[in-house]
Amino acid sequence: MDKNTFLDALERDITVLCDEVPRHTLERITEIITDAVENVLPKNAAPATAPDVPPEEGPLNRRAFLRALERGLAPLREEDRRQALDYYAEMIADSVENGLSEEEAVANFDAPEAIAAQLCEEYAQARQSDREELYEPDEPREYCPEGDVHTVVADARLVSVRVRHSSDGRVRVLFAPRAGETVMAEEADGVFRFTYRPMLFGSGRLIGIVIERRQAVLELPRGFSGTVCVKTSDSGVRAEDVTLGGKVQLITSNSGIRVERGVFDALQCKTSNSGIALSDTNARDCEAATSNSGITVERCAFEDCLCKTSNSRITLEDVTGGRCEAVTDNARVTAERCSFSRQLWLTTSNGAIQVDAAAAPDISLQTSNGAIKGTLLGEEADYAVISRTSNAKNNLQEAGSQNASNRLRAVTSNGRIRLEFVPAPPESEA
Repeated sequence: MDKNTFLDALERDITVLCDEVPRHTLERITEIITDAVENVLPKNAAPATAPDVPPEEGPLNRRAFLRALERGLAPLREEDRRQALDYYAEMIADSVENGLSEEEAVANFDAPEAIAAQLCEEYAQARQSDREELYEPDEPREYCPEGDVHTVVADARLVSVRVRHSSDGRVRVLFAPRAGETVMAEEADGVFRFTYRPMLFGSGRLIGIVIERRQAVLELPRGFSGTVCVKTSDSGVRAEDVTLGGKVQLITSNSGIRVERGVFDALQCKTSNSGIALSDTNARDCEAATSNSGITVERCAFEDCLCKTSNSRITLEDVTGGRCEAVTDNARVTAERCSFSRQLWLTTSNGAIQVDAAAAPDISLQTSNGAIKGTLLGEEADYAVISRTSNAKNNLQEAGSQNASNRLRAVTSNGRIRLEFVPAPPESEA
């Protein structure tokens, strides 16, 4: 297999993984492998393109475009260079999702060498300018549907999004675009869609994206029963004091999501490489999913709740409802004063599980290389217990009638199990 065939196959594999691993991580893996392949080419193989050689002829695919752009952006700081590369990678991905080939998507841009030269010049100018004068905020504009809508989509890249109630019962987005930036507000068949794409060119555009942290505000009527989808990237999403009766999706990447004092029918929070915090919130269904960062849920009530992350902790405090499942790895899971009428399942690996005053008729605590400790409300005799570990002590005995209405499973390895049953407090104190 020659170099180009290998790299094309690698590119296809990377595309398949994009749904599971952050895009910037996959691109960095691709770059490392590509450099390794090029460094071991036989002498008669085509050399890697050097920074000072003429631009490649013919259509460029995503990888070739981004590598050429990265070479041109070498004078910039790593943070600034990565911001520009992530932006163009995401633009290409959007075009591919809309049916274009990578080559057709890249053809819509200027040559990567020209883009890099302009960005380097604008960075130099912006660094010499007074930032307060350069980024004085504009007055926000209102973007509203004309009729009734059942679905609202706010898709704003690289700006934080705040969700709140409107004072007059209307749906609107408040945002202050700058000249040349792409803003679309479309309404069709009961769907209102607001879309914002930042513009990299023009004085200080990309610098503004990095340091200014602009905000879009989505206002909704109290009790709005339609579908709501908020999408951004590299910026946070926050919802406070909202009551919404339909499905609500809050989606970002590389930044956090925070929901406070909310009431929802169905709530989905999804990010990566940053945390999710839910507090004083009620929902019939709730899903919180991230990676490489923690999830915290406090004083909430959910009929069904799923919290999922990796390489970081999950903390549940004063959470009640029907069913709760919390899954992570390489980190601790904690449930304090949590009570569920159907199920409480906590799963991790290489981390401890801590429960304090937890209660449910079906409890599953599973880890490896970590301890399982704490207190459960009720009587041990009321549970059919499955409990085992290795190379450590276990105070539970596999006991209880197999016909018991309650089930407890506590399983680990190389970690202690120490669970105590304590009486449930009177209802007036619960």
